[in-house]
Parts: sequence; structure tokens; C-alpha cells
Amino acid sequence: MTTTKRVARRAAALAAGVIAVAGVSLVNAQPAAALPNLTTYLSGSGTLVGTEFEHRNYSGAYLSYEANRNCTLTLADSDFEDDSLPSGLGYDWDNDISSVKNWAGCVTNHFENDNQSGASTGYLLDGALPSSMDDRTESIRWT
Repeated sequence: MTTTKRVARRAAALAAGVIAVAGVSLVNAQPAAALPNLTTYLSGSGTLVGTEFEHRNYSGAYLSYEANRNCTLTLADSDFEDDSLPSGLGYDWDNDISSVKNWAGCVTNHFENDNQSGASTGYLLDGALPSSMDDRTESIRWT
């Protein structure tokens, strides 16, 4: 094979994201898709109850939650829950939340597993999640 053909084949392989080395194909890792800004409806819509952010200081992509009413003024109940954070084609909000802003009299509790189980933050007003739960949220409860 001529040098020109070899270079052309290698360029084509690189463009396709695959390099053949000693009979082994290495696939270039594709970067994860950026998280989309989303609004999720817990029980109807009209009242913004919380916004979760990808990064600290309320930055990066955000995940907003709406409901049909404000939260109650007691921690003894659960007003709203998201048992499993949203995911779709190329994105997954699991383990990507670092800060939170609450609205409508709500506070949130972030859990490390689906269905409000595992370690949790305890109820938070606004701000950064504790370092022990940074980028570990898989479900949320509002009250």
C-alpha cells in the first residue's frame, strides 16, 4: 500500500472515531451530551417550587419544578416528590446537582438513590448541597 493510501485510510479512520492499532480497534470516547434546561411538573403547573442547578452558585444547566400549589409550612409531611430524576436521549440528571434554589415556601431534601432512599442532605433552603451529596442526587422531596 502506498504512503498516500495509508494516510488517506488513517484520516478516514480518525474521522470515524476509530483507530486500528495492532489489530485492536480503539473507539474515541464521545463527550457526554450537555444537560438540557428542563421544567418538570410535579402535580400540575403554575407554581415554581424549586430549581436545581448543575453547578454551585446557581450556575450551569437547571432543572425547574412546578406544582399546582405552594408547599405547606410543616416538615412533618411530604408535599411533592421526584422519585427518579429526568433522563432522555444523551442526558441524565442523576448525580449532576450541586446547588438548589427553593420557591413557594418549600425546602428540599436530596437523596442519593431513587424513591427517596439512601443518604440525604436533610431539608435545605437555598445554596450549595453539602460536599457529601454534591453530584449524588437521584431523587428529591419538597415540603
